[in-house]
Amino acid sequence: MSIRSVFILLWLSAALCAADSHPAVDVWGSHAALSFEPNLGQTSESVRYLAHTGQGMLYLTDTGVVFASPGGPGGFEVAGGNPAAVWEPLEAVGRTTSYRIGRDRSRWVEDVPGYRRLVRRQVYPGIDLVYYGKDNRLEYDFRVAPHADPARIRLRFPGARSLAIALDGSLTVQMAESTVRHQRPVVYQTLPDGSRREIAGEYQITGDAEAAFRVAKHDPALELSIDPVLDSSTFLGGSADDSVIAAAGAIAVGNTDSLDLPGAPFGRRVGTNVFVRFPDRTVIFGATGNVVALSASIVPNENFVVVGGYTNAKDLPTTVGIMNSSSYGTAQAWQSDFAGGETDGFILALYDRQTNYPVSEFFTYVGTPGDDRVTAVFTSGSYFLAAGSTDGRGLPSAGAATYVGVSEDAAAGVDGFLIRGYSELPYSELFYGTTYFGGSGRDTPLSVFSSNYGDYVAGSTTSTDFPAANGMSSSLKGLSDAFVMCFPPYGGAGPATAILYGGTGTESGMALDVLADGTVVLAGTTSSTDLPLAHPAQGAYGGGVSDGFLAMFPKDLSSLKYATYIGGSGADEAASLAHDYNNANLFVGGWTASLDFPLLNPLQPTFGGGPTDGFVMRYDRNGNLQDSTYFGGSGRDRVLSVIANGGSAVTVAGVTSSADLPLTNAAQSNLGGVNDGFVASMSSNGF
Repeated sequence: MSIRSVFILLWLSAALCAADSHPAVDVWGSHAALSFEPNLGQTSESVRYLAHTGQGMLYLTDTGVVFASPGGPGGFEVAGGNPAAVWEPLEAVGRTTSYRIGRDRSRWVEDVPGYRRLVRRQVYPGIDLVYYGKDNRLEYDFRVAPHADPARIRLRFPGARSLAIALDGSLTVQMAESTVRHQRPVVYQTLPDGSRREIAGEYQITGDAEAAFRVAKHDPALELSIDPVLDSSTFLGGSADDSVIAAAGAIAVGNTDSLDLPGAPFGRRVGTNVFVRFPDRTVIFGATGNVVALSASIVPNENFVVVGGYTNAKDLPTTVGIMNSSSYGTAQAWQSDFAGGETDGFILALYDRQTNYPVSEFFTYVGTPGDDRVTAVFTSGSYFLAAGSTDGRGLPSAGAATYVGVSEDAAAGVDGFLIRGYSELPYSELFYGTTYFGGSGRDTPLSVFSSNYGDYVAGSTTSTDFPAANGMSSSLKGLSDAFVMCFPPYGGAGPATAILYGGTGTESGMALDVLADGTVVLAGTTSSTDLPLAHPAQGAYGGGVSDGFLAMFPKDLSSLKYATYIGGSGADEAASLAHDYNNANLFVGGWTASLDFPLLNPLQPTFGGGPTDGFVMRYDRNGNLQDSTYFGGSGRDRVLSVIANGGSAVTVAGVTSSADLPLTNAAQSNLGGVNDGFVASMSSNGF
């Protein structure tokens, strides 16, 4: 996976249709306005402040500005400036960021504040240098006091191959791997009445890698402002991907990158980290390798999050909890060390900062000497499920592991596993048990859900001997089928029940839900033109390499109550599923390449362009389509998560590469880099 800078989510509002009777959308963008963190140990000692920009990392030192770059660091120096000039942060943003990189707690950096502006006082005699952000780009002003000399200001560009002044007056700096552009400076003086007087100004190349400012005649008794803007064609590369995999309330979970300044204590060029964003802080978890979140379950009213994924890092910051009192137990990691193979799974459980909770964090490996991943998690706050895939034995278990359809001795292929139990966080550790299940092929859980009727797991299997007794169907029909497996409620007795669902092509069960009456709802992806259907809203395969599907079963999985295709003539995938509190509305989210995707009362009636758009659909509890819309721009857009907010309102999260994702009145309206995460809340009279 490619990587990109960490992002702080921010509420942005957008109304795509003005009339009250039409749909509307509120969007969180993937980046807030640029803010600056003091270096409290999260990077190299030479850095005073740093910022996570849309396209990489930005570091401010006593000599100038450094950008992270795959080809080496770049930036500019304030030539001949005062290296002892005092830094003054201004306008605190009111949020903090914590870095828990690796398992050495002494190197963790907690609660780093952010600021919107920085001032370096007297960087030249009578001249202050001000840094701030606009549209997620760095701007910097030289504030020249009355009678100070602007000719003292010089910029030096270490490593530059050439400098050139473009026809529009911008300064182009050609680096080894990229081109950086400093826009034509705006020079002005503020008059006593508050108005501005523009002063002619331009760059002047004074050496092979050095430039200055030429300023026209002006009033020496007034302060002079020189205001360049830093832009670039690539912002020196740096990073590539961000995504939001789940969001609810003011909490969001996703993947981002770590600090990548070469030579920094935590610096590295590659590696994906997990972030958890709470209302007042963001926490980043990482190590010296990839730490990738695949699934997250959020309890917004308790500010509680459980995250599952995989890692190839040997120094994951497994914890013993964060204790406020010794009178309670500790959240000891089930498995402190990497077990082997290409990857181990992990589980992270995290409360927001709450002083009355003695334990607020739990982080553990879940692995064997083989390859392991935690692919799905669910929590209600006290009860939790974690499912995944493994080709080994020896996953952590508080008691003896159980086995359904597979051998205790060794895996015949890739087996599924389910870990479930009660979480005593925030007071003590998580109590749990582990079950292996599957057949002789590849069995991959992709979703889990707990209800009063049992614990359900859905996914994909290629096993001809998958343990699907007592269910509607027990025979594999294609190369792979979707499966749903029901285990008795935790602590209950009885065998597991399972079904296979599919046609002669391939199927994956991507998302699972259980309604109040026990109806099991499954959404997924199919390439079969002969998928079993019942009372469908769309009765035929739409075309392309895949369609989505939506299916419903009774709680005992004994029959098919409802099933429909979802898709047009291109590729379509249904990836997420949710129901509202009254069980009146079902929401399905995913992505499509179909220009003729089935729409109804759409928020966005046309395909935005690019390879895919996201989609969101609303069905009633009987499977009747109520609303369906595209959501995307001219790039690649995918909806990865849907959360029902009550009634017809839904929160969707995902990933986009569209610079024109539908937004209005956005505090951050530009795409930060190759891919950004997004969170959108949608509602209407119908949708």
